[in-house]
Amino acid sequence: MATADLLHRLVLASIQPVIAANPVALPILQRFASVRVHDSTAIGLPDALTRTWRGCGNATTGGGATLKCGVQLDVLTGAITALDLVNGRAAERERPIQQRDLPPGSLLLADRGFYHLERLHHHDQQGVLWITRLPSNALVAYPGHAVQPLATFVRELGPVTTWDCAIIVGKEQQVHGRLVVTRVARAVADQRRARIR
Repeated sequence: MATADLLHRLVLASIQPVIAANPVALPILQRFASVRVHDSTAIGLPDALTRTWRGCGNATTGGGATLKCGVQLDVLTGAITALDLVNGRAAERERPIQQRDLPPGSLLLADRGFYHLERLHHHDQQGVLWITRLPSNALVAYPGHAVQPLATFVRELGPVTTWDCAIIVGKEQQVHGRLVVTRVARAVADQRRARIR
């Protein structure tokens, strides 16, 4: 236990100055102060580490001990700007990496697991732009329409191939955003349905 804690602290202390990738020089990204990507992965560990790294026992990691490793990468500089090492039961949106403030004028890219309306509202107030996938139960409103779950909203759009418009996300706590809906190929849709089942 003490050894695991020591190694954990060593990794956190050393990761930022040691690990960096080649920066991205795409002109479209240069307009932002930084472009931060949040992502994470779960790593199954030996059962002897269950007390330190508690897991969910799901099919991905296979057992009791699981380490979740979350990373924030600044694409413009290639540097890792944040790292989380937490137990496998920690929810993505409650991780320390989520609580970090970003420089005004930044762009945040994060998957649906990091979706947290209060944090998006905070980023909006700080002048940080964001792109994420909304969960199907996220509440959205479109001018002239009532607030409703995203899944219902998209269903009512009918057989559109793409749809793009300004919306409001949330009910009590609201964030203005732009929703882009794109119909995926049938094979992709079938694969996603099978995964959900």
